[in-house]
Amino acid sequence: MPTIACLQTLQRELADSIIRCAPLDDIRILLACGAKVNEPVTQGLRPIHYAAFQQYFEALNLLLVRGCDPNAMDEIGYTALHLCAERGYIDLVLLLLEHKARVSFTELDLHDKALGNPPRATIADEPLRLAIKNGHYEVAEILLKSGADPNARYFLGAEINLISPLNKSFLELLLRYGANPNSRDRTGLTPLMKACRHPDGLESAQILMKYGANVNDMTPERHDNRTVLHYAVLSGNMDTVKLLLKHGAVVKFGPDYLKPSPLDFAILRGNPEMVKLLIDSGADVNLGSPIIGCPLHIALSEKVDNKVSK
Repeated sequence: MPTIACLQTLQRELADSIIRCAPLDDIRILLACGAKVNEPVTQGLRPIHYAAFQQYFEALNLLLVRGCDPNAMDEIGYTALHLCAERGYIDLVLLLLEHKARVSFTELDLHDKALGNPPRATIADEPLRLAIKNGHYEVAEILLKSGADPNARYFLGAEINLISPLNKSFLELLLRYGANPNSRDRTGLTPLMKACRHPDGLESAQILMKYGANVNDMTPERHDNRTVLHYAVLSGNMDTVKLLLKHGAVVKFGPDYLKPSPLDFAILRGNPEMVKLLIDSGADVNLGSPIIGCPLHIALSEKVDNKVSK
């Protein structure tokens, strides 16, 4: 058995050989001389991390065949799968999955230490999050098929809360594999609210509603108890507003609702067409808010355009 100093030298040489993409026979010789497939090189990095980072498929396969741990973590909690997902290395991802690489770190095993909030097995982002963040659609789909959690939560929200509401491909991918369409982010907004507040969010809204998004979800009071319809009106997109109304969005609020209504917002935007649509759909023209008064008060405000509509 090599001494500690000798082993450290061998591990460094093994890592350097992998970085140089040296012939496999050179790597085999180092292993025969005492280099270890599971011993760290530096900062918790094992030989498998170097093979993954360098996209050296043959070296990665050799290490796995020789018994290296496919789930070995470095000091910040990255496994080889994290690295491959982040970089979009499809062939290496598939190889690691063949060797039982772990795809989800949200459910703790018996030997895991709870880290972060909510507690997870690593403080690093999930491999799925890294694939999505870097635009690797095929890798993300492979991970979801292999058991990645589409509802993994981070400090700011779940996977679906962290993507752009206009990223339709990843939005539908997550929903297809079970992401909760009504998941709220740290501020209390749902994906449908975010989609509807964007002028170009109609198609994303349609996708979310197809998977069961609630058209009548309401934000917490710190966001003025706004509904999805409020955000659609603010976007100025008539088609989005019509879509929500068609699917049962509430337009008439009770007397205990003391915040500005969607009708109030339509008036403030100076949009007669949208005002008419909301009134025709049942909005209460007499419902007032202690904040800005009744719809007529708002319409007569100096800052509102189109006070007179033909």
